[in-house]
Amino acid sequence: MFSKSVVTAFALLTALAFLDLICWADDSALVEVAKTSLPSMESRQDPCQDFYAFACSRNIKWWDGVHPMFKLFNELADENPAKSMTENMLKRAWHICMQENSSNATKIWAKISTKFFDQFGGMPALVGQGWQQSTVKSSQTFWRMIGKLLSETIDPFFIIDAFTVDDPNVRNVFCVKPPKLLVSRQLLLKHELQHMVEESKVRMLQGFSGAYLDKQYLKRSIDDVFEFQRRLAQQILPDVERNINININNTFTLNSLSNAFPSINWTAFFDGFGILELLLESERKSNNSFSLIVPDLNYVGFLNTIFEGQHQQQQQWATNQTVFNLIGTKISFMDNETRGRDSRASLGNCLTQMIEVMPFAIGYSYVKIIENREDIINDVKQLTTFIFEAFAEMLNSTSWATAETKRHAQAKL
Repeated sequence: MFSKSVVTAFALLTALAFLDLICWADDSALVEVAKTSLPSMESRQDPCQDFYAFACSRNIKWWDGVHPMFKLFNELADENPAKSMTENMLKRAWHICMQENSSNATKIWAKISTKFFDQFGGMPALVGQGWQQSTVKSSQTFWRMIGKLLSETIDPFFIIDAFTVDDPNVRNVFCVKPPKLLVSRQLLLKHELQHMVEESKVRMLQGFSGAYLDKQYLKRSIDDVFEFQRRLAQQILPDVERNINININNTFTLNSLSNAFPSINWTAFFDGFGILELLLESERKSNNSFSLIVPDLNYVGFLNTIFEGQHQQQQQWATNQTVFNLIGTKISFMDNETRGRDSRASLGNCLTQMIEVMPFAIGYSYVKIIENREDIINDVKQLTTFIFEAFAEMLNSTSWATAETKRHAQAKL
């Protein structure tokens, strides 16, 4: 699913996210990054090639979750000298982050909120903020964003599997399935196990202990997440039953699926996920070369009802479900041992802050999904131009990022 150009952009965004953190925190720290990084750069070395080599050697496109990032931080700290310009800059940014006072974390969250969570009506867990009246401003924007998140393996509402079936009328199938629950169905549905659900809530709340969030709003948001999860568990078929129903009897085209469940903007969702053109082409040719299978119609019907209404409580459920899939499930349950040791408290806090603005979490998803943002993000080439300009500006130097270098980088994508 990842093209070479996206891998390159991903590597650039990774470095950008690190330096963004420093930029948001303290201008003096940014200057220090520039002073210590620029002398180590090879003036004749192609920066795009350097970033691309870093992305390939570290297998960034295959990373899943935060643990590979922890491993990378530790490796960079131990390597002397680093193997590339990219690693040198990451290493220096990491060092400065470790020296920084973490009181600036609130500013980081505020900037994330104004840029990304505005689409949800604001992040309810921020200090001093509550729920705003409006959550999802645009159905099209929201569902395209959900599709984009799914393409990055963040799955608040659906999982899509692709496979081929041996049938003369249906060949290539995209199976649209319910997401994984935060905890098991038994915990969510059995009253005698509710104490274990409460323990899970406490662990999630503790997972955000260093994130400078308002505990009252955060607790309510977590309660909302688990209430919505409980309702999902009531609607989602058990795994065995659902797997039995994965057959061609529940086959849809894009048009028939949109007619059956109109409150879900399937066109925007599949566009964000990256398969819309395949589905449209299949319909135009009437050859069913690509079909959609929905094994759990009951769940999709329930979700359709949720987005059909305008009830604020239901919108809050949906918003929290998305937000916590975005930043909660992979960040809040991090290694408690690392975060709990006094001797490594600054390490854990720094890791948490950096990961929270890493591209695979908020920053990358934000840059990829926001529409009509001064026409910067129409395609990967424009995105790369923006990255180079921002990166050069943050380093307070254009000595290596000349216009010729930018054109050379774009030509490589």
